[in-house]
Amino acid sequence: QAQQQQAEKKREDAQTQAQRQAAAKLALRKQLEKTLLQIPPPKPPPPEMHFIPNPANTEFIYLTGLEECVNRILNLDSAPTPMPVPFTCSQCKTDFTPTWKWDKNAKGNPGKEVRVICEQCVTSNVKKA
Repeated sequence: QAQQQQAEKKREDAQTQAQRQAAAKLALRKQLEKTLLQIPPPKPPPPEMHFIPNPANTEFIYLTGLEECVNRILNLDSAPTPMPVPFTCSQCKTDFTPTWKWDKNAKGNPGKEVRVICEQCVTSNVKKA
């Protein structure tokens, strides 16, 4: 009988020890879940493009100019490309303006020299008319 009681006691001790281990695991799991919930979520990865090309952005203009310089240097050995003949205003002979307008008098004459009018002459013509 004494041996039976000791065996039962060992079984109870084993059960209570297993119960204690299960309770400890459960408590640990709950604590870890709380800790995980307190950690902030990871930041999303940065976008592939670091900046959006914008002509108002000086960095973009610098990089565009740098790219043009590099292309010129790399193509020094190749045959030079012919430069286009710049427009000149058919009235005031200027070669720069924000916008060019086609001269209506010369529009229907193919093979003739291209005639354009600068923005300032167009404005003054409209005021005169």
